[in-house]
Amino acid sequence: MYKTFLIKYAEIAIKGKNRYIFEDALVKNIKYQLRNVDGSFEVRKESGRVYVETDGDYDYDETVATLSRIFGIVGICPVELHEDEGFDKLCEAVIEHINHVYKDKSFTFKVNARRARKNYPMTSMEINAAVGEKVLEAFPETRVDVHNPQVMINIEIRPMINIYSEEIPGPGGMPLGTAGKAMLLLSGGIDSPVAGYMIAKRGVVINATYFHAPPYTSERAKQKVVDSRSQKDWRTGRAVFGNLIPSTTGAAKAISLVIPSLKDKMSGISYRVPTADVSVVDLNVALKKSTSYEDICRKVQEASMTYLSGILDCVDDEVVSSDFIGDSHASIFDLRQGIQVNSHFFKLICFYDNEWGYTSQIFRLIQYMNQIDTGR
Repeated sequence: MYKTFLIKYAEIAIKGKNRYIFEDALVKNIKYQLRNVDGSFEVRKESGRVYVETDGDYDYDETVATLSRIFGIVGICPVELHEDEGFDKLCEAVIEHINHVYKDKSFTFKVNARRARKNYPMTSMEINAAVGEKVLEAFPETRVDVHNPQVMINIEIRPMINIYSEEIPGPGGMPLGTAGKAMLLLSGGIDSPVAGYMIAKRGVVINATYFHAPPYTSERAKQKVVDSRSQKDWRTGRAVFGNLIPSTTGAAKAISLVIPSLKDKMSGISYRVPTADVSVVDLNVALKKSTSYEDICRKVQEASMTYLSGILDCVDDEVVSSDFIGDSHASIFDLRQGIQVNSHFFKLICFYDNEWGYTSQIFRLIQYMNQIDTGR
């Protein structure tokens, strides 16, 4: 799987001395849009290009879908980066790329080289001809077509050698936030959302409002605005007040990164609920060894008073979520709400303040890192 995406832009390139403002806005928007995508991403710019790099596992389809909705991007290219180890190594990397990406080699191709690093010992035309020759030798079933190739093999000579042959189209336009703000009056019809999309594509931040004037506007028109589709899926566009909204969570995946022994043993879903703060974890566990719910509670209480003191807490009372607002613990185990199905299967309930509780754990982590760094 690719670890890097080369992001192409068009209109930004024609800007003058203020070009960096638009590039920085694009980088900021990419980081913001990728915040909820599974995976860890680094976004950087370099000589007229923006790179999105990932470290570890990530959701390829969701990443591409997210990038393809960001204004200012005209092309998303899954790219391979290689150190410059000479022309022979470059040709080997191109052949390996073709062999990996294309199972059927019966296609026409063109090599398109670009030297951003002008001190490279070969010209772009020389690279095109020499690499094309090596490709034909490696894959005799391929043919060169410089006018209408089925596959365009792109080579960019930069500090790292960029090799890619796929370009996924983006929406184009200018980065959001580079052309001021505007108010959009939603009518419930198709015209106003289309107008809003077109002006947002020019970099304008849209603030939408709906004017309900019965009997001139119907309840149906109002409901279409309330239930308008979000960027990711239909459900998350619904009003949170009055609804329980199924959603996703990366918590289970994150736990397996911290505790590798739990990899492929945990999964999870989440629900958006009409509360301002505090979350609840409903953990269903299947154990190899038989035990009782009383034994589990006793072990949790022991941990909360010893090696997990200040991190884990227990409560034996008729509590609700608002009772934990401002609680600094990472998890508060509800002793009364757990269920024992049998000696191997249990339901465990924990609360946590996802604002202050989370912040407190960040502070605790910083203190721990400082202790490690300073030896104190």
